Amino acid sequence: MRIRWTAFHEAGQVVAAWRIEIPLETATIAPTKTMAGSPLSKNPLRGVILDYEDSDRARLLAEKAIIVALAGQAAQRRYNPRSWRSYHGDDDRKIAVDLALRLNGSSEATSAYIKWLEIRAHDIIKQRWRQVEAVANALLEKGTLSGEELRAVILASLTGPLIEAIRTAGGADVIPSPKSKSSGTGQRPT
Repeated sequence: MRIRWTAFHEAGQVVAAWRIEIPLETATIAPTKTMAGSPLSKNPLRGVILDYEDSDRARLLAEKAIIVALAGQAAQRRYNPRSWRSYHGDDDRKIAVDLALRLNGSSEATSAYIKWLEIRAHDIIKQRWRQVEAVANALLEKGTLSGEELRAVILASLTGPLIEAIRTAGGADVIPSPKSKSSGTGQRPT
């Protein structure tokens, strides 16, 4: 049962990273000594020193990292509200709070900022639940997925009029059909 919780937690972080355009590298539900699983994406803060750079760009990149950190909790809670324990996301929460404190300074502003970003993470999970389920099931099946496999699973789970229009207009190399195992170019629809 816990492996399913981990799969949904990691899938939530993967889908949030994909949604806010952080490049995906890999995700695993294979436990280590310190973690139950791990999604790995490009560090959006690479090259940014928040203590010295007070720019809109730095704030946006930090927000993306915080949303990804909080999305695992949102997905695990949506999958099974009773599965969540506060210690499940300790490391993710510490990352989110540390980044928020660096951006805001005061604990009052940090608390409000974290609450807002929790709502944003929750909204992403709610809007992209089909993709979260698809990634979680793929992780349960394979254990570890590469960035290309993650993108293929996410894109294959997309449906709706826009996606169908792209597919029928000759965009099948960009958007694979839900039944397709091919990832195409891995580009995200706009």
